[in-house]
Amino acid sequence: MAETTVMNGALSRPGARFVAIGLFLMAFFTVLWATWSFYDLPVVFGAGVVVIFGAFAVVFVVNSVQLIRSASRLPSPAGDESQRRGRALQLGFGITFASEGVVIQTIDAPLVASLVGVATACGTAAYGVYMLRVKRAILATLAESDPGAAPAR
Repeated sequence: MAETTVMNGALSRPGARFVAIGLFLMAFFTVLWATWSFYDLPVVFGAGVVVIFGAFAVVFVVNSVQLIRSASRLPSPAGDESQRRGRALQLGFGITFASEGVVIQTIDAPLVASLVGVATACGTAAYGVYMLRVKRAILATLAESDPGAAPAR
């Protein structure tokens, strides 16, 4: 399979799997940060926040599974540049999530911590929605290159 690009990046099996893993992480952390809304906000508001962001998490997980199933049809990259880019992306993910956790853990005021938790849930959900766009672009590119494949959703 010739190298194909999607959203200005090379389309490869590890790249698709990285997006799928990212969606799993977005699901987990979106719900985690949303649960911080119970810290000092009214229970009804906190429950509503968790339900809304829980729905996002379900969408992220379903799309992640779809992408993992489709990733086997993509080529595996070779070369040092590909490995270097993969390590850089992993490092970026780790730094992002660690810094979110540190910020939330170090805030002492309960109401501020709750609001930061909700805001961080919004941020991780927004990044998850972006990753859904990348996933759809990957599957659309696969569908174009393999006419017998299922259409991208």
